Amino acid sequence: MRRRSYSEHETAEEEVEASPMSVTPVAVTPLVDEPPPPPPPPTAEQMTVLLVAIRRIAPGSARRVVEIIDKFLLHYYPDGLPEPAPPIPPTDPVTVPITVGSAEILTLGALPVHLLDAAPAGQVLELMASDLQYSFGTLPYVVGASTLVIRSMDAAGLPVTLPLSATGLLDQTVNAGSAFALAVPATVAEGAPLVLHMEGGEVTGGDGTITLNITYRMVSTPSANPASLAPFKFGVE
Repeated sequence: MRRRSYSEHETAEEEVEASPMSVTPVAVTPLVDEPPPPPPPPTAEQMTVLLVAIRRIAPGSARRVVEIIDKFLLHYYPDGLPEPAPPIPPTDPVTVPITVGSAEILTLGALPVHLLDAAPAGQVLELMASDLQYSFGTLPYVVGASTLVIRSMDAAGLPVTLPLSATGLLDQTVNAGSAFALAVPATVAEGAPLVLHMEGGEVTGGDGTITLNITYRMVSTPSANPASLAPFKFGVE
């Protein structure tokens, strides 16, 4: 039997490599278990169950209250309570002039005039100042005991200014001016616009106009700007 030469061995190996039957090893990616998705936040019903359980605990059982809260929070926040979002800084003050015509002045008691739209979600309007300039027309108003006030939402909303008497202002036969004193606090209810309202009855007879120069800014609500919390470690010690 004739032995193959070294060159014949090389030729045979090249033929095997070029053969369509040769198999190229396939890289295998190891399987990695993906972490399970976090549980959904608690529903209103689940929060009610938690509160009922706490109420049933005898007074003074503080340790048991902590155990129940720990168990509840561990289910939804296994890694601890997340850090709160940074506070939303107040916007820069803005001053806008708003003119109210005589037809609107005559019905301010029943139909408050819209001054500013509500702030975006998570913020409220904060009134910083407001002056009022009366421009006389041809007839003064009969004012009686009427007063002007700036409110949240509508005629039943919380006032953000103190009442400003219409006497000495709308009953004048010349131009006049005044300014509102702010209530404390001077923030508009969340989701509410700012309106001008007349208390003490409607004025009658006049045809002048008033212009309000309103200075305001938007500030975050307590719910949108929670107090800073340190990471919470669960477990009763």
